Amino acid sequence: MTKYLIWVFVFAGIFLCTLLYNPRGTLAASPRDVVFYEIMWAGSSASADDEWFVLKNNTGADISLDGWQVTKFSGEDANETPMISLIGEIPAAGYFLVSNYKVENSIMRAKPDLSFQDFEKPISLRNEYLEIRLYDSASAIGTVPMDIAGDRKIRKPFGGSNGDKDKKIPKKSMIRVNTGIDGNLKEAWGTTEVQCNIKYGNNELATRESSDPNTKCHPPSVQLVNDWPTALKIGEIFAARLVVSDEGDTDVSGSINGIVETWSVGETI
Repeated sequence: MTKYLIWVFVFAGIFLCTLLYNPRGTLAASPRDVVFYEIMWAGSSASADDEWFVLKNNTGADISLDGWQVTKFSGEDANETPMISLIGEIPAAGYFLVSNYKVENSIMRAKPDLSFQDFEKPISLRNEYLEIRLYDSASAIGTVPMDIAGDRKIRKPFGGSNGDKDKKIPKKSMIRVNTGIDGNLKEAWGTTEVQCNIKYGNNELATRESSDPNTKCHPPSVQLVNDWPTALKIGEIFAARLVVSDEGDTDVSGSINGIVETWSVGETI
């Protein structure tokens, strides 16, 4: 009897290991292990189709994205439809860039992990009623997603800007400012006020990042929480609220009015 019990435990252990084993050395992902980090829904001065999104790995392990799906909605009341089937691996605490264009045809300086030439359909990021979802498999579509970016019930995206060429206002990306909450909440997003990994001579504000170690943004970016005023009277004071981005360092140094200070990542300045 003891011998049979031993074999039962052996087979049970093998079965459990089979369920948990991943050839890339990672366990099954949970919601927000991988999140949408940046959405460039406005395109660029090069082309309205020069769109991209960046995923961020919130864990300390590499995660295979093979077979993961990104879905979209064509309007407020539209049905959910597949947009892209992902291929590749997102490194631990790293980024994964999916774009329509390769470096040669884009304003970007970062090499994309996937571009339009790698999948059947182009990226389609709406300027209104934006909502895209991330799933870890095709069969999971319609269930609880890994993450969501935007809310199709809201006409204006949570962040980013289409700019104004006549007024020389640049296009800006929608950037994740809080990866610890759902991406369908406005509080999770902001508008990029800095530029990184963009080719010289382009004025778009974005921090395009990929798994390419040569295209990381350094130093950490700083996001403006409140909006710049449209105008200031002489002598009027405007207080800018800034938040240091969640890069690898736990704190950064900067200068305000000539006084050098040290701030913790995530701290409002």
